[in-house]
Amino acid sequence: MPGGAVRTSLGCCNFGLMLLAAALRCPVRDVRYKMSDTRFGLTAVNSQTFYQTLLEQLASGPVALATVVSGDAEWVGAKLLIWGDAETAGSLPDATATQLISPAFEVMKTGLPQNITLEISQGDILQVWLARWQGAEAITITQAILTNLQSQRPQRLVIPLVSGQSPYVIEVGQSLRNLQGQNAYIEEIATCPI
Repeated sequence: MPGGAVRTSLGCCNFGLMLLAAALRCPVRDVRYKMSDTRFGLTAVNSQTFYQTLLEQLASGPVALATVVSGDAEWVGAKLLIWGDAETAGSLPDATATQLISPAFEVMKTGLPQNITLEISQGDILQVWLARWQGAEAITITQAILTNLQSQRPQRLVIPLVSGQSPYVIEVGQSLRNLQGQNAYIEEIATCPI
């Protein structure tokens, strides 16, 4: 991804929105959520269930969160939680989840995020950002997401794609100027499949 690029997942369920981040002058991605696909053993998980699972697992220890940040548009925005004894939840195909288990354990151990390139099928290449979520800060972010999902208040999850920076939540319409010059994945949080 070029320096200063921001990938976004906005809307829900194939709205096909394209936004121009004029203030940042960087590309913004249209994302389509993959509802289900039996070819890959995929079952949709709604946002509420996904973040509730994340919150429950954070109470027990670190969780690796894999987010597809680029590649085939139908997969961008898909997520997978990995915790405990290789348990998973999310919307990445089983074969992809299997490829992420070993790196996820390394990320949970070291705390250093990884940008992983995966081939999920013939020619479908995905870039997956794998990061550790742990402790009070991760719990606070997850609780804020769940609260806003329940109230249906528009918000965005910003995942900096650099080591040493934590994800955070901003209101829709809040300035993204502080991201200028860095890579980030930005997603509008909505109660639709992850």
